[in-house]
Amino acid sequence: CALPILDYDRLQFSDKETQLKYFPFHFDLAEKYHKPMYLHDRNTGGDFYKIVKENRHRFTTGVAHRFTGNEEELKQLLSLDLYIGVTGCSLKKKKNINVIKKIPLDKIMLETDCPYCEIKHFQDSYPYVKTKFPEVHANKYEKGKMVIDRNEPCKIVQVAEVVSAVMGVPIKELADIAYKNTLDMFGIKDERFSTNTVKEDKK
Repeated sequence: CALPILDYDRLQFSDKETQLKYFPFHFDLAEKYHKPMYLHDRNTGGDFYKIVKENRHRFTTGVAHRFTGNEEELKQLLSLDLYIGVTGCSLKKKKNINVIKKIPLDKIMLETDCPYCEIKHFQDSYPYVKTKFPEVHANKYEKGKMVIDRNEPCKIVQVAEVVSAVMGVPIKELADIAYKNTLDMFGIKDERFSTNTVKEDKK
């Protein structure tokens, strides 16, 4: 799985010109090895969409991970037949939540993007979080407790809880769908989550 990044919020690490020069090379690898793409886009205007659209025929499938865009950007990504990755950063404000509601279930993926992008207590999505974990400061670490402000894989349950609530989809059904989408993107077979199985579960 190739991981191309186009990010204009962190230009201190790589300037725009350098990113635009090397971003397209990732499509060479995806095409050569027939791999899906784990795409990262942040504050790039139309550059990300333009480049991915030009190269969409070169890779099998992919996900726009950690999606934080508006409804028009969502439509653009869906027009490229990409999956949409949802993290805590995707659920910060009501306007973000309203966009997430519009993701088709067969295109949604759940992520944590740990150790970042946790759902913080001041976010508009936090009231939907049901599962809480005991946390301590790093200098007071205790076994069995998490470190404050460090996201962990287990917190994916919180992302699922929020998305389940705002979309009105039972969390088990949402988890099964997101899992199946992940398998499909990576080309992994699991008979428990074949297309027919998921359809039957919905009935």
